[in-house]
Amino acid sequence: MRDSSRTRWLATALILTAAACSDDDPAGPSGDLSAAEATELAGIVAQLAVQQGFSAAGSGSGAAAAPAAAPAAAPIAFENSVEFTTGCPQGGTVAVIANVSGTVDDETGAIDSDLTVVQTHASCRASGGQTGTIYTLDGAPNLTVAMGVDTNPQSGDFSITAAFDGGVSWSADGRSGTCSMDLDVASSGSTLAGTGTNTVTGSICGITVSSSIGF
Repeated sequence: MRDSSRTRWLATALILTAAACSDDDPAGPSGDLSAAEATELAGIVAQLAVQQGFSAAGSGSGAAAAPAAAPAAAPIAFENSVEFTTGCPQGGTVAVIANVSGTVDDETGAIDSDLTVVQTHASCRASGGQTGTIYTLDGAPNLTVAMGVDTNPQSGDFSITAAFDGGVSWSADGRSGTCSMDLDVASSGSTLAGTGTNTVTGSICGITVSSSIGF
């Protein structure tokens, strides 16, 4: 699905938005977190969600076989479900259950797909690198990502929408709390021109987000 560029763009949109909110009150996830830690934790949770979402999308669409009788240049429908467990950057796991469906144009390579991913963290350890704090994440109870992806390799046009909902519990250095996520993301632009717009609204780890970023 040529997901590497889309992953970078969407993850960057989330992380840049979190960074822009670094002066917000960090009391949402826990009063034990500094503003820098709250921003860092938000970026970690968002980036893991995006990476596993696109990983599931690639696994699901790649495993779906085209109907044998389909015309060579006709849009081909696919639908598949996948389950897998993957490791976290510094130990622990994320269990992923995904359902993906859509169509791919066999002539142009254009893809129109919908994806739902449920992620459950289990002693998932990660560090954002900004503060040196290592966070351990567990499902509270899980994170759900509903995503729509529309791409056309010939024109370079792409459009991505994603809704993140749910939460994780976190612990770090004897402190603990919950990071809830209610976030809507829209990303569109052109891979050929290297331009586009990311819009992010909602909240993550107690940080209120409302931002539109051009790139």
